[in-house]
Amino acid sequence: MAVADYAGSVKAARGHVEGLGFELELLMTRQRLEKLEPIAFAVGCVKRSDETRATFNVLVETMQARFRALFPHPDLTTYYAQHDAPCAIYNKLNEKRPVETLADYWRERAASRAQVETAILDHLYEELPEKAFDENEVRLLSARVLGLLMRPGHERHLH
Repeated sequence: MAVADYAGSVKAARGHVEGLGFELELLMTRQRLEKLEPIAFAVGCVKRSDETRATFNVLVETMQARFRALFPHPDLTTYYAQHDAPCAIYNKLNEKRPVETLADYWRERAASRAQVETAILDHLYEELPEKAFDENEVRLLSARVLGLLMRPGHERHLH
C-alpha cells in the first residue's frame, strides 16, 4: 500500500510537469551535462504562475517524504529515474542564489518594501474608514514589518 502511494505521488508530480508542457522523459534519458538545458526549460514551465510553482513544490515534497519513509524498500529502484527528474527540477527551482552586488541587494529590498507597503495599504483600505491613516504612517509601519522580515536568519524575499 505504501509503495502504491509513493508511485501515485511520482505519477502526480510527473503529470503536473508534463501538463505544463515539459516531457519529463527528456531528463530521464540524458546524461549529466545534457540535463542542464532541459532542467532550465522545465523550471520555466513550472514558474508559469505562483499556483503552478506552489503545486509543483507540494507534489515533489510529498513524493520525497514518501520516498524517505520507504527507503530502502527494494521496490523503490523501479522509480529512481522518475523520482530523480522532478527532484532535479525542484532543486533548481528552489536554489538560493547569493546577491551578486550591493545594488542587487538594495533593488531586491526596495521591491520587497513595495510589496509590504501595498499589502498594508490594501489591508488598511479594507478595514478602516477613509482618512483614518496617512502615507507616512504606512511607510513607518512597512519599515517596521520589513525590518522584522529582514532580520538575520529570515528569508529576504517575500513570497
